[in-house]
Amino acid sequence: MQKSLIRKQLKEKRNKLSNELIIKNSKIACINVLNFLKDKKPKSIGLFYPIRNEINPLLLTDLLNDVYFYLPKVKNKYMNFHEFSKDSILLKSNYGISEPFNNTINNSLDYYIIPGLAFNIKGERIGYGGGFYDKFFDLNQRSVLIGFCFDFQIIENIKSENHDIKLDYIISEKRVVKCNV
Repeated sequence: MQKSLIRKQLKEKRNKLSNELIIKNSKIACINVLNFLKDKKPKSIGLFYPIRNEINPLLLTDLLNDVYFYLPKVKNKYMNFHEFSKDSILLKSNYGISEPFNNTINNSLDYYIIPGLAFNIKGERIGYGGGFYDKFFDLNQRSVLIGFCFDFQIIENIKSENHDIKLDYIISEKRVVKCNV
């Protein structure tokens, strides 16, 4: 199946989710992340700001102590991760995504929790088509990459390209998948 068709179908399915289900499944998926990380003691984690009915990883800021969190910020078509806390000032980007106002950048984090429209157990991902995460990890040191999604977004047929990043894990409200990278 073509990426454009997969994007369309999964956006439509995700847009039909109720706020209650999004909140419930986001909490469960964040607890799955918490359990996954409990022995690993990360010092820094890159998150994403959820848009258009995406699963919400920001709940992790309430669950994990002694961890610095970062959100992506795009400038001149390149992405960097900027420090984020519950008190951070966020501004809407040209893409309509809330981004941190501060300038504290750290692109060498312990873990990155990554959004997407579709994932498979091989660690392949379909994003929104901008290539920001692919470019970012091409230019920066690779850490542990975790796809974070609703379980219905884990599908079988994804055709990746050479420049597409591969994930190490996928975490949803139903499971933690160690990818066959």
